[in-house]
Amino acid sequence: GRGEKSRKSRIRFIAMSKQKEGVELTEEEKEVLKEKRVRGAANLKEAVPDPKAAKGKGDKKAQVVEEEEKVEEVPVEFPKSTDYTNLHIKEFIHHFENDRLIHAKCHKSGARLRNEREIEERRKEVEDEVRQWEEIFNTRLQNRDAEGKDREAKNKQMIDIIMKSRKDFKEKTETEFANRNKYRELISNRKHKEILLTDILNSDKIEIAPLEQALHDAVDALVRQDILDKAKKKLENLKYSKGIEDELQAAFGEKNAEKMNELIAKIEKE
Repeated sequence: GRGEKSRKSRIRFIAMSKQKEGVELTEEEKEVLKEKRVRGAANLKEAVPDPKAAKGKGDKKAQVVEEEEKVEEVPVEFPKSTDYTNLHIKEFIHHFENDRLIHAKCHKSGARLRNEREIEERRKEVEDEVRQWEEIFNTRLQNRDAEGKDREAKNKQMIDIIMKSRKDFKEKTETEFANRNKYRELISNRKHKEILLTDILNSDKIEIAPLEQALHDAVDALVRQDILDKAKKKLENLKYSKGIEDELQAAFGEKNAEKMNELIAKIEKE
């Protein structure tokens, strides 16, 4: 019964586990593994008792499996277009009532077959067309190397143009920066020479040599013209005063009173 089958199932599971682990099996386990398991309908037949078997006193009623009664399939009745009055519904149902096959008319019933001459002409045309395309592809294959060299030459030309443009731009930029630095140095030098010349002009005692040198440097440094004019006038006055002073000293050394009187009168007049 069911209890016996459960016991054998447990024995079979334990025996299979032992086989995986490599453990030796008992005789009962070997016998259970040798038995062929019955599944499905065959097992169900074994479970169904014979309804004609005699029923002993006190035995449970045997379960009888009754065969399923065959149910006749009733064809499905679809609605008919004549059962409705709505035009849309009638057209829809009428569409499904019609034959579902699509009949296409054949327009080749009167087609004319080509004769041998036309077939041969068509074959020649196809061969000529194929030959033309072969020549075109062969020409392209032959010109591939030339086209590749042409592309390389054009690429090299473009690279040379770009590199020359970059070089020219770099040189121009460097020249502009150099000119800018020169202009900065010119401005700085001019300011410096202007300050030196102004300091000499504003000093209490002015020497001719330093003023002359400062004026020369200021002219080279492009100092403002009004400062240059002021320095030139100051230098002329100093030279004139120095000349008068030298003449007075000479007359004083010679003790020439007449010369000294002429110089004093000249100074007072001016």
